[in-house]
Amino acid sequence: MSDVFSVFILVGLIISILTTGIAIPIIVKNREKYGLKTIPSLISISILFNGIVFSLIYYLSTEIIFTESINLTLFYFTITFETISLLLYSFILSFLRRYGHPPVFLFLLFNIILSLIAGTLLSPQSINIKFINNNQIYFSFTLFPKLLIILINLAGVIYSLYKIYEIRKISNNKDFCDKLILFTAILIVSVIIYCFYIFYNLIILRNLFIFMFWISFFVVCYLAFCCPKLFLALTNKIFFINIYHKTGVLLYSYKFKRPITQEDDSSIWGNILIGLNHILSEFINKEDQIDVLQTENAEIVVNYNNDLGFAVLAITNQKNDYINECLEKLNQKFKEKYKNELNEIEDINRIINVSEFEETDKIIEEYFKIFIID
Repeated sequence: MSDVFSVFILVGLIISILTTGIAIPIIVKNREKYGLKTIPSLISISILFNGIVFSLIYYLSTEIIFTESINLTLFYFTITFETISLLLYSFILSFLRRYGHPPVFLFLLFNIILSLIAGTLLSPQSINIKFINNNQIYFSFTLFPKLLIILINLAGVIYSLYKIYEIRKISNNKDFCDKLILFTAILIVSVIIYCFYIFYNLIILRNLFIFMFWISFFVVCYLAFCCPKLFLALTNKIFFINIYHKTGVLLYSYKFKRPITQEDDSSIWGNILIGLNHILSEFINKEDQIDVLQTENAEIVVNYNNDLGFAVLAITNQKNDYINECLEKLNQKFKEKYKNELNEIEDINRIINVSEFEETDKIIEEYFKIFIID
């Protein structure tokens, strides 16, 4: 039975390394689709660490017999790296929840926890090792490191569940949140199995843990491969999309159903009005037009149509290439749909009837679907 498990673990290691080698170049190539530049970097680090570093150290420490001191040292690294893996996931969740603000508290806690684990594992005989029949490696823990490792892992699970709850509460994309919940459920199962292994020191539980760990790893790779724009929707907020005629008339305004306080709402509109004069003046200078206005509370991304004299504004927490792409498509579609109406209002003496543009919401919802709360 041990030989069968060893073969499966070796195959899992090879698949994990190959998946990592495929995943990271794809993520780097498509990094702009994730919105915040930090997100693909964090995901790449997590995949590299879990897919190669942790998996390889785990395999060497538990499946290859060297000497007791070498295997024990490698297993110390395995225990430490498992904690780092869980903390990395918690760090990513915290980063997603805060829309790109690094979680300083978690970083400090990260250092304290690693120091505790390192100090505990380096104490004499905190972990014991035994070679069984020259083909199995058995580890056992003394009481204090056993309790410390279990408590740290359970704390990581509780923190992750809390962050998932917060993300679910504020996210406008329930499908992506459901995938995150699925991944978290798999991760929790692997952590529980790992805690049982630490407590009971059974090799079968150690093997089950690594299989569940790899399943959660492959789910992360799937999310990174297939759902990059969903990360963008989670980390980017769009408050309004406004379309202005060059005369200053607001042709259409679309408010996204974000939880904005009245104070934030007023502040954002104040910034819009301040920037509006600058935007309208840009129609005079068509060679070097401002495409983004940065304010204290938001960024105003602008896409001009000089031929028909209108500008599309997206008021967002931060500009990215995907929003620019959506604005360009919206600009073109709006131009095609209302070309006749826009040509008619070129006459500055003509009264502009904004009700003619009331179906613009359908165009906005078509191109900005991932930013809209269901």
